[in-house]
Amino acid sequence: MIITGIEPSPGPQQSGSQEEAYSVAVQSDGKILTAGTTYSYATTGPYAGDSFLVIRYRSSGELDSSFGDGGIVRTQFTRWNDDRACCVELERTGKVVVGGTALNSDMAVVRYLP
Repeated sequence: MIITGIEPSPGPQQSGSQEEAYSVAVQSDGKILTAGTTYSYATTGPYAGDSFLVIRYRSSGELDSSFGDGGIVRTQFTRWNDDRACCVELERTGKVVVGGTALNSDMAVVRYLP
């Protein structure tokens, strides 16, 4: 079992975050991807509000530091607390595709390079 907590970027009103994973995919090399949402309670800073959250682990369960920032990628489309990833898929080329919603109910899709 792995539990990973993500704190929002430091800021003057930082007060924590809540993370939820909604989808998991396993790459052919055994690396594990999760996609979900980080709900930040910060009112200022680059990730104030909700963001797509993609985390990649090595097959051993450790965060994969070669992916994003220490194994973690946050993507924020809006500053209005409503960006939520719900599914992750792997392309044959190794690219990661994540889908969800932005700004309440607008569809959002991101493709990350491996």
